[in-house]
Amino acid sequence: MRKIIALVFILILPLIFGCGGSGGSGVTGTSAPAAYSIAGQVTLNGAGLGQVTLAVNGVGNQFSDGNGNFSFTQLSNGSYTVTPSRAGYTFTPASVTVSINNNGAAADFTAVPIPTYSISGTVSSGNNAGLAGATVTITDASSQQVASLVTDGAGHYAAAGLTAGSYHVAVSHPDGFSFSPSATQTVTLSGASQTADFTAAAAATYAISGSVSVSGGGALAGVSLVLADQAGASYRTTTGANGAFSFAGIPDGYYTMTPALSGYNFVPNPLLVHVNGQDNTGNAISASSANSGSGAITVTL
Repeated sequence: MRKIIALVFILILPLIFGCGGSGGSGVTGTSAPAAYSIAGQVTLNGAGLGQVTLAVNGVGNQFSDGNGNFSFTQLSNGSYTVTPSRAGYTFTPASVTVSINNNGAAADFTAVPIPTYSISGTVSSGNNAGLAGATVTITDASSQQVASLVTDGAGHYAAAGLTAGSYHVAVSHPDGFSFSPSATQTVTLSGASQTADFTAAAAATYAISGSVSVSGGGALAGVSLVLADQAGASYRTTTGANGAFSFAGIPDGYYTMTPALSGYNFVPNPLLVHVNGQDNTGNAISASSANSGSGAITVTL
């Protein structure tokens, strides 16, 4: 009986694990799917171009090597799109779609440099001498800053590597110059570099003047006057023998004037002064003697 069971087991064993057919090994399994590749080259003027990003949908990215070559491997059958990119270049074709059907595929590209141009010019003073130390800021059409330059000793500046488009060129100077034709020019780059020149002129300034006098007692000499703007810059002067004073070269703006002289109180203190396109006059302030509590002092601007 045991011999019969053993014989039956030997007979059905191939059926359990599979016979494999004629010429087979007697054991079957799941084979690994075939793997293929997409390979190619990126060239510039006939030579390989490296550091180009190649993107394949659903697979990933890689860079071309120093000879411009690339290869995506271990790909299964299907359709793939290869797209190259690198700053400063366009590519022909812009992308390639290939189909893998039990074979590899090729995708080659030609790089074309994007043309670049420059914006340059001179910032000059009123006597046509170059103005050093002016800041020139260039922004593109989306208001993104693309260059910030300081003019050299001859007033020159230059910004290179700009692509075609519209740009705003603005100039400023720490000494407060105004500029013509204006402080900002619009420059369009299209096929050639362009220039933008500026001429500086000192900003318009005005005078603040007046006198300090004791009410009913005549002029008051030796009063110290401090004029300060909102940025903290200050100007100083002192009344003369006739009580007169003057601040010259004052640009438009809001100021505080603080008078001081030992033995006197000034009210209000400080005096608020506004310069707006003309000399400032017609303001007055009164003060009293700190010693006697009497004797009004009037400051007339």
